[in-house]
Amino acid sequence: MATQLREDADPGGVDVTDAALYITDSWRPVFERMRRDAPVQYCANSPFGPYWSVTRHADIQAVEARPDIFSSDMKYGGITVLDQVGEINRPQFIAADRPYHGEQRRVVAPAFGPGEMARMAGSIRLRTAELLDSLPVGSEFNWAQKVSIPLTTDMLAILFDFPWADRHLLTLWSDIAGDIEMALNPVTAAESVRHGTEMLAYFDRLFAQRKALPPSDDLISMMVHSQAMGNMPDLDRIGNLFLLIVCGNDTTRDSMSGAGVAFG
Repeated sequence: MATQLREDADPGGVDVTDAALYITDSWRPVFERMRRDAPVQYCANSPFGPYWSVTRHADIQAVEARPDIFSSDMKYGGITVLDQVGEINRPQFIAADRPYHGEQRRVVAPAFGPGEMARMAGSIRLRTAELLDSLPVGSEFNWAQKVSIPLTTDMLAILFDFPWADRHLLTLWSDIAGDIEMALNPVTAAESVRHGTEMLAYFDRLFAQRKALPPSDDLISMMVHSQAMGNMPDLDRIGNLFLLIVCGNDTTRDSMSGAGVAFG
């Protein structure tokens, strides 16, 4: 991963995929300048190919509100800057337009509703208390490593009703699926595919187990007992699993770490 700003970035546009912007925490003035001077900007040269950046809040809202013009569909490139090539192509409902997107999203949405949060409150409080009680007292520690990552993994395992002893696999799969730079190297790209195949095999066992049981409130059961997601092809299934794991993992751990910075 880069540790300094790329020198080959397009002189006509900032390359916001440059990891150095975030590693060095130098992205804020860059984005401020983009919002002021070039809120819609074309970057012609990046490791991932050319792309557009939209950086103003109102413009982003306008784009999100017009899926008929600004498609999320995989056949037009999906939702990431990474081109979907060969085996890396993993269909998922976040990278789909109506009606497919809504049909599948409605299957898993109840798992994140107020009623489900109330039902799981006891387990969430118990796991949180256990983790916080295990933290060192009187010495510095890495909040992200000690709190944000393991607590988020625990919550994701509860949502999936995932085997508790293997919950560390959720963190591994999330880290690999979210690392788009792995796709730039044939060796690491192959490693990503291998882990994806292993994840699919693991979840297929869980899918078969839950399908043989009456419907329940966990995410896997919701998926296998639904018409929209119960008989997905392998690539769709692995894509949607990656989506749920990465979105459930990255967004929460980042918010938790950000809260530590904000209130620390």
